[in-house]
Amino acid sequence: MSSKQFINKSMKNWDSSDPHDWSEKMKVSTVLKEKFHYYCVYDRTLFVDKYNFTFSDKHPQILTKEEIQQKYWIFKPDIWIKSHNIIIEIDGLFHFNTAKGIKQTNHRNEIYEYMGVKFVWFTTEFVKTAEMNDIYQQLKARL
Repeated sequence: MSSKQFINKSMKNWDSSDPHDWSEKMKVSTVLKEKFHYYCVYDRTLFVDKYNFTFSDKHPQILTKEEIQQKYWIFKPDIWIKSHNIIIEIDGLFHFNTAKGIKQTNHRNEIYEYMGVKFVWFTTEFVKTAEMNDIYQQLKARL
């Protein structure tokens, strides 16, 4: 089995509630809290209207599952700073080394741009190896 096949197979059975990147999220959120006084929400599902790019974390209860899929894009950002309209994603290899991952990531990033949020994108590898001050400097430059 090639590494690409392994990644595709593992992502197919991946449980999105798995806290595989929890330490990276905590590292970034610690910097956000200590240096910027921003408080984070983790893995919150956002419903983005496909026609006007407005979004909410409230589930559209009156719609069927099919209607929701027709009307909304559904995203689960790693970190959302609701009070400042900021989304931070910390992405691993799947987002960069498979055609499917690249396509999905590019689509997600484009939608975030259209939503009008401040969007910061890190690689998992950067966050794992970076010092807190390096993360602070990157956030300071992007926010």
